[in-house]
Amino acid sequence: MVVEQRTGFGPSIIPHLWYADQDRALVFLQRALGFELHFTAPEPGGGVHAELRIGRGFVMVGPRHTPRHGFSTPREVGDVNTGAVYIATPDVDELFERALQAGAAVLAALHDTEWGSRDFTVRDREGYLWHLGTYHPTPDDRADVTEAEVFDALRYQRARAAIAWLCDAFGFEQHRLVPGAGDQVAHALLRFGTSLLLVSSAPEDDPLGLKTPRQAGGVHTQVVYCVVEDPGAHCAQAAAAGAEVLVDPTVMPWGAHMYLARDLEGYVWCFSTYGPEAKG
Repeated sequence: MVVEQRTGFGPSIIPHLWYADQDRALVFLQRALGFELHFTAPEPGGGVHAELRIGRGFVMVGPRHTPRHGFSTPREVGDVNTGAVYIATPDVDELFERALQAGAAVLAALHDTEWGSRDFTVRDREGYLWHLGTYHPTPDDRADVTEAEVFDALRYQRARAAIAWLCDAFGFEQHRLVPGAGDQVAHALLRFGTSLLLVSSAPEDDPLGLKTPRQAGGVHTQVVYCVVEDPGAHCAQAAAAGAEVLVDPTVMPWGAHMYLARDLEGYVWCFSTYGPEAKG
């Protein structure tokens, strides 16, 4: 069964993060990394659901008390991250200076890579990893992209098996795969609707503190939020392939139809009809 994905103008994949000090985080992301506040709505129990935009990309930011199912902020678990956010942008030099001035912890200073990108990596005050570079993958392999975009990046212990499963269970399509040593995956791009997911093999001891949820003892530090047309049909496909359904397809008070699932290596995913539009 093939279920319908988002085909509109907005991104189909949006990283979703939560902060203990949400107000401070929102200020930091705007000052340091160039995000603009796109939308907010009150959250039950305090704080807001916030959507921040850079170019055609978004991140969602919520208050620490909202998520469940084994969530922790990276700072709460020794700066372990189950995933990172990659921002493709031509403005890396300017944003590196902004990140320094805003107090980001520099893990990799601005440098030119062997594959032709200009990159840097920082950690924010609550431990989240942000990687910025001029390398800009696109679903249609365009070379003339100038608008910034946001990508979720995950690592899997059994990356090749995970890629096959993500295609079977969630409807991803393999766009590109760069092999590593042996059976490892150095870099893969999986297409979903209008977006790409970055996937690679997980080493046993990553210097940036990146781990799979399984390696981190069941903890996850972010949710991969994906926009679909029919969450009910998508959930049935995912469950048939072995996904653990955490929240059944539900119509939320704000009108979105959504469900939550955990994949075979412990990552938590949300599939919903709601998605911000990168217009205006």
